[in-house]
Amino acid sequence: MEKESEVNSDDELLSLLQSSGDYHSYFPGYDINNIVTEYSKYGIFKVKDVNTELGRSKLYLEFVCTLKHLSDSCTIHEYMRFLYDKDRTNMLKNVNFSRSDRFEDNAKHYEVLIHRRPYHLIGKCTLREVDGPVSMSSTNSDNLTMRSVYSSVISSGIVDVLPSLGYKKVKQYNVVSQVFHINYGSHNYVQVSLYRYYDLEKELFPGTLLTEIRCFGNSEIEFYKNLTNTFAKLLYKFVQF
Repeated sequence: MEKESEVNSDDELLSLLQSSGDYHSYFPGYDINNIVTEYSKYGIFKVKDVNTELGRSKLYLEFVCTLKHLSDSCTIHEYMRFLYDKDRTNMLKNVNFSRSDRFEDNAKHYEVLIHRRPYHLIGKCTLREVDGPVSMSSTNSDNLTMRSVYSSVISSGIVDVLPSLGYKKVKQYNVVSQVFHINYGSHNYVQVSLYRYYDLEKELFPGTLLTEIRCFGNSEIEFYKNLTNTFAKLLYKFVQF
Protein backbone atom coordinates (compact mmCIF):
# COMPACT_ATOMS: atom_id res chain seq x y z
CA MET A 1 0.00 0.00 0.00
CA GLU A 2 1.35 3.43 -0.93
CA LYS A 3 2.33 5.46 2.12
CA GLU A 4 0.14 8.52 2.59
CA SER A 5 2.11 11.78 2.57
CA GLU A 6 2.16 13.84 5.74
CA VAL A 7 -0.09 16.88 5.93
CA ASN A 8 2.03 19.83 6.99
CA SER A 9 -0.25 22.43 8.56
CA ASP A 10 2.34 25.21 8.16
CA ASP A 11 2.75 24.54 4.42
CA GLU A 12 -1.03 24.35 4.02
CA LEU A 13 -1.48 27.70 5.73
CA LEU A 14 1.28 29.30 3.65
CA SER A 15 -0.44 28.06 0.49
CA LEU A 16 -3.68 29.62 1.71
CA LEU A 17 -1.96 32.96 2.31
CA GLN A 18 -0.30 32.95 -1.10
CA SER A 19 -3.62 32.31 -2.83
CA SER A 20 -5.36 35.16 -1.01
CA GLY A 21 -3.74 37.66 -3.36
CA ASP A 22 -3.95 40.61 -0.95
CA TYR A 23 -0.63 41.39 0.68
CA HIS A 24 -0.94 45.13 1.04
CA SER A 25 0.86 46.22 4.21
CA TYR A 26 -1.10 48.64 6.39
CA PHE A 27 1.58 49.13 9.02
CA PRO A 28 4.83 51.12 8.92
CA GLY A 29 7.86 48.93 9.50
CA TYR A 30 6.56 45.95 7.52
CA ASP A 31 7.48 45.08 3.95
CA ILE A 32 5.04 43.28 1.69
CA ASN A 33 5.79 39.54 1.50
CA ASN A 34 8.92 39.87 3.66
CA ILE A 35 9.82 38.55 7.08
CA VAL A 36 10.64 41.40 9.47
CA THR A 37 12.51 41.13 12.75
CA GLU A 38 10.87 42.99 15.64
CA TYR A 39 12.76 44.09 18.75
CA SER A 40 10.55 45.02 21.70
CA LYS A 41 11.09 46.28 25.22
CA TYR A 42 8.07 46.17 27.54
CA GLY A 43 7.11 48.11 30.63
CA ILE A 44 4.11 49.06 32.76
CA PHE A 45 2.59 52.48 33.35
CA LYS A 46 0.29 52.87 36.37
CA VAL A 47 -1.63 55.85 37.71
CA LYS A 48 -0.58 56.76 41.24
CA ASP A 49 -4.13 56.94 42.59
CA VAL A 50 -6.14 53.82 41.68
CA ASN A 51 -9.36 55.82 42.07
CA THR A 52 -8.35 58.32 39.37
CA GLU A 53 -9.54 57.71 35.83
CA LEU A 54 -6.73 57.39 33.33
CA GLY A 55 -7.82 60.45 31.34
CA ARG A 56 -7.82 62.59 34.51
CA SER A 57 -4.42 61.46 35.77
CA LYS A 58 -1.80 64.25 35.67
CA LEU A 59 0.94 61.64 35.31
CA TYR A 60 -0.80 60.06 32.31
CA LEU A 61 -1.38 63.43 30.63
CA GLU A 62 2.27 64.34 31.16
CA PHE A 63 3.30 60.92 29.79
CA VAL A 64 1.26 61.40 26.60
CA CYS A 65 2.49 64.98 26.22
CA THR A 66 6.10 63.75 26.42
CA LEU A 67 5.44 61.12 23.76
CA LYS A 68 3.80 63.68 21.47
CA HIS A 69 6.90 65.86 21.70
CA LEU A 70 9.15 62.90 20.88
CA SER A 71 7.07 61.56 18.00
CA ASP A 72 6.24 62.58 14.44
CA SER A 73 2.64 61.37 14.66
CA CYS A 74 0.22 59.30 16.73
CA THR A 75 -2.38 56.79 15.54
CA ILE A 76 -5.20 55.14 17.48
CA HIS A 77 -5.94 51.48 16.86
CA GLU A 78 -8.75 49.24 18.09
CA TYR A 79 -8.99 45.57 17.23
CA MET A 80 -9.99 42.13 18.39
CA ARG A 81 -6.82 40.11 18.98
CA PHE A 82 -6.78 36.32 18.77
CA LEU A 83 -3.69 34.28 19.64
CA TYR A 84 -3.27 30.78 18.19
CA ASP A 85 -0.63 28.27 19.26
CA LYS A 86 0.06 24.68 18.25
CA ASP A 87 -2.61 22.30 19.54
CA ARG A 88 -0.37 20.12 21.71
CA THR A 89 -3.13 17.54 22.24
CA ASN A 90 -3.37 16.76 18.54
CA MET A 91 0.40 16.87 18.17
CA LEU A 92 0.90 14.15 20.76
CA LYS A 93 -1.56 11.94 18.91
CA ASN A 94 0.39 12.30 15.67
CA VAL A 95 4.01 12.71 16.74
CA ASN A 96 6.41 13.46 13.91
CA PHE A 97 9.93 13.57 15.32
CA SER A 98 11.24 15.07 12.09
CA ARG A 99 9.61 18.37 13.04
CA SER A 100 11.59 19.43 16.09
CA ASP A 101 9.88 22.81 16.40
CA ARG A 102 6.78 21.07 17.74
CA PHE A 103 8.39 20.78 21.14
CA GLU A 104 10.15 24.13 21.38
CA ASP A 105 8.88 26.87 23.70
CA ASN A 106 9.64 29.36 20.93
CA ALA A 107 7.51 27.53 18.35
CA LYS A 108 5.68 29.42 15.63
CA HIS A 109 2.34 30.94 16.57
CA TYR A 110 -0.23 33.20 14.92
CA GLU A 111 -1.89 36.47 15.86
CA VAL A 112 -5.12 37.51 14.17
CA LEU A 113 -6.16 41.17 14.41
CA ILE A 114 -9.68 42.10 13.30
CA HIS A 115 -9.64 45.89 13.02
CA ARG A 116 -12.22 48.42 14.20
CA ARG A 117 -10.09 51.57 14.03
CA PRO A 118 -8.71 53.57 12.26
CA TYR A 119 -11.36 54.03 9.58
CA HIS A 120 -9.28 52.71 6.66
CA LEU A 121 -8.75 49.41 8.51
CA ILE A 122 -12.38 48.77 9.54
CA GLY A 123 -13.31 45.23 8.55
CA LYS A 124 -9.73 44.35 7.61
CA CYS A 125 -8.00 41.35 9.18
CA THR A 126 -4.25 41.04 9.69
CA LEU A 127 -2.60 37.66 10.15
CA ARG A 128 0.81 37.75 11.84
CA GLU A 129 2.93 34.61 11.60
CA VAL A 130 5.37 34.91 14.51
CA ASP A 131 8.56 33.01 15.29
CA GLY A 132 9.52 33.95 18.83
CA PRO A 133 8.16 34.13 22.38
CA VAL A 134 4.39 34.05 22.76
CA SER A 135 4.67 36.07 25.96
CA MET A 136 6.65 39.22 26.72
CA SER A 137 9.56 37.13 28.01
CA SER A 138 12.93 38.65 27.18
CA THR A 139 15.46 36.75 25.12
CA ASN A 140 18.61 38.37 26.52
CA SER A 141 19.99 40.25 29.50
CA ASP A 142 18.84 43.62 28.14
CA ASN A 143 15.15 42.64 28.35
CA LEU A 144 14.82 42.78 24.58
CA THR A 145 12.24 40.44 23.04
CA MET A 146 13.03 39.35 19.47
CA ARG A 147 10.47 37.99 17.01
CA SER A 148 10.49 37.26 13.28
CA VAL A 149 7.14 38.31 11.82
CA TYR A 150 5.44 37.70 8.48
CA SER A 151 2.35 39.90 8.19
CA SER A 152 -0.43 39.84 5.60
CA VAL A 153 -4.04 40.91 5.13
CA ILE A 154 -6.55 38.08 4.83
CA SER A 155 -10.24 37.29 5.31
CA SER A 156 -11.46 37.24 8.92
CA GLY A 157 -12.62 33.68 8.18
CA ILE A 158 -9.07 32.62 9.02
CA VAL A 159 -10.22 32.29 12.65
CA ASP A 160 -12.29 29.29 11.54
CA VAL A 161 -9.50 27.83 9.40
CA LEU A 162 -6.63 27.84 11.91
CA PRO A 163 -8.13 25.18 14.25
CA SER A 164 -8.46 22.75 11.33
CA LEU A 165 -4.75 23.26 10.60
CA GLY A 166 -3.66 22.23 14.08
CA TYR A 167 -3.75 25.57 15.91
CA LYS A 168 -5.70 26.27 19.09
CA LYS A 169 -7.04 29.64 20.23
CA VAL A 170 -5.36 30.40 23.55
CA LYS A 171 -6.25 34.10 24.03
CA GLN A 172 -8.85 36.59 22.85
CA TYR A 173 -8.99 40.27 23.82
CA ASN A 174 -10.30 43.59 22.66
CA VAL A 175 -7.34 45.95 22.42
CA VAL A 176 -7.15 49.74 22.17
CA SER A 177 -3.71 51.20 21.52
CA GLN A 178 -2.07 54.57 21.02
CA VAL A 179 0.92 54.23 18.71
CA PHE A 180 3.50 57.02 18.64
CA HIS A 181 5.72 56.99 15.54
CA ILE A 182 9.27 58.31 15.99
CA ASN A 183 11.79 58.90 13.18
CA TYR A 184 9.33 57.47 10.67
CA GLY A 185 10.94 56.54 7.35
CA SER A 186 14.46 56.21 8.75
CA HIS A 187 16.58 53.21 9.77
CA ASN A 188 16.05 54.12 13.44
CA TYR A 189 12.24 54.20 13.21
CA VAL A 190 10.63 53.42 16.59
CA GLN A 191 7.07 52.81 17.72
CA VAL A 192 6.01 53.46 21.31
CA SER A 193 2.63 51.81 21.92
CA LEU A 194 0.30 52.11 24.92
CA TYR A 195 -2.10 49.17 25.19
CA ARG A 196 -5.40 48.82 27.06
CA TYR A 197 -7.04 45.38 27.20
CA TYR A 198 -10.76 44.64 27.43
CA ASP A 199 -12.88 41.54 28.01
CA LEU A 200 -15.89 42.53 25.93
CA GLU A 201 -16.51 46.10 27.19
CA LYS A 202 -14.89 45.71 30.62
CA GLU A 203 -11.35 47.02 30.96
CA LEU A 204 -9.16 44.31 32.46
CA PHE A 205 -6.51 46.50 34.10
CA PRO A 206 -7.96 49.97 34.84
CA GLY A 207 -5.35 52.66 35.33
CA THR A 208 -2.63 50.48 33.81
CA LEU A 209 -1.04 50.57 30.36
CA LEU A 210 1.21 47.98 28.81
CA THR A 211 3.94 50.05 27.17
CA GLU A 212 6.01 48.71 24.29
CA ILE A 213 9.05 50.24 22.61
CA ARG A 214 9.39 48.48 19.25
CA CYS A 215 11.84 48.81 16.39
CA PHE A 216 12.42 46.83 13.21
CA GLY A 217 15.28 45.77 10.96
CA ASN A 218 18.23 43.51 10.27
CA SER A 219 21.14 45.44 11.75
CA GLU A 220 23.32 44.19 14.60
CA ILE A 221 21.35 43.50 17.77
CA GLU A 222 23.47 46.01 19.72
CA PHE A 223 21.97 48.78 17.58
CA TYR A 224 18.43 47.86 18.68
CA LYS A 225 19.47 47.40 22.31
CA ASN A 226 20.88 50.92 22.35
CA LEU A 227 17.87 52.34 20.49
CA THR A 228 15.25 50.83 22.82
CA ASN A 229 17.30 51.64 25.92
CA THR A 230 17.61 55.27 24.82
CA PHE A 231 13.83 55.69 24.76
CA ALA A 232 13.38 53.66 27.94
CA LYS A 233 15.63 56.16 29.73
CA LEU A 234 13.59 59.06 28.36
CA LEU A 235 10.41 57.47 29.75
CA TYR A 236 11.79 56.21 33.07
CA LYS A 237 9.70 58.76 35.00
CA PHE A 238 6.49 57.16 33.74
CA VAL A 239 7.17 53.50 32.96
CA GLN A 240 8.73 50.66 34.91
CA PHE A 241 10.66 48.56 32.39
